[in-house]
Amino acid sequence: MTNVKYCSGCKLTKGTIEFNKCKSKKDGFNSTCKACCKVYHSKYYEKNKEKIIERTGRYYSENVKRYSAWSKEWAANNPERARARYLKYRHGNLEKCRANDESYRLRNMGKDAAKTAKRRATKVERTPKWLTVEQLSTIDAIYEQCAKINKLTGVMHHVDHIVPLNGKNVSGLHVPWNLRIVTAKVNLSKSNKFSAGHSI
Repeated sequence: MTNVKYCSGCKLTKGTIEFNKCKSKKDGFNSTCKACCKVYHSKYYEKNKEKIIERTGRYYSENVKRYSAWSKEWAANNPERARARYLKYRHGNLEKCRANDESYRLRNMGKDAAKTAKRRATKVERTPKWLTVEQLSTIDAIYEQCAKINKLTGVMHHVDHIVPLNGKNVSGLHVPWNLRIVTAKVNLSKSNKFSAGHSI
């Protein structure tokens, strides 16, 4: 089998790696290269945007249960990819996601209160009694600094526990030297994981 092929779109001869595979073709490759296919589909979408959106929405509405089940199954089998996809979407739609979060919180105030109380209790439980007044004040100062950074930059930051309070393999303490200020994106991508290579 030849390693080059003529593209009927751009009229250029390219390596077969530049073509999508197509079983119906004699040589096993599409007649137009990937770049030309991308341009074609982009133009087709723009020309038929409303029709495609309507058709997609109708299909989803008719198959919402099946789609939801498939989506959950895929996420369970691909946790890292699912989280990366979620974070990418959230970063690109931050305001929309915040509005959705607030809407969910208002609809589920009981659950939200329980979640907040659980996290607060965990902090209390993981805060050593031997911390000095100065060290406790340092913790408060870190949270205040985080709030100031959010206000000044307009970018959401969180106070992150370097070693998570409820880690899967190791749990840390609510102490000044286990706290750092990071962007919300970094903190959400970390979840309750701890990198052993991180210096404390």
